[in-house]
Amino acid sequence: MISTWFVGIVDLGEGRLREMMKVEFDMQVLSISIPGVELLDSSSGTTLERQINDEVAQAIRKYPERFSAFAAMPPRIRFQQRWNSSER
Repeated sequence: MISTWFVGIVDLGEGRLREMMKVEFDMQVLSISIPGVELLDSSSGTTLERQINDEVAQAIRKYPERFSAFAAMPPRIRFQQRWNSSER
């Protein structure tokens, strides 16, 4: 059974907006929590990173005045490869 807490945490639509109105929050900055995708292997982490960023971007496009976000970062191996290639 999925708890109502979890359902609320992943709701990026009307349910979250209702809760925000209840507590008088005008805007939320969304962010993935610990542990993040960086703990996964490169393939799984990259797939999940893209899914998370796509869903959050969709919510921001739909409610730009209500949501902003930090992007999910790629798994450590890919990030390290990007970092190394940028130093060249």
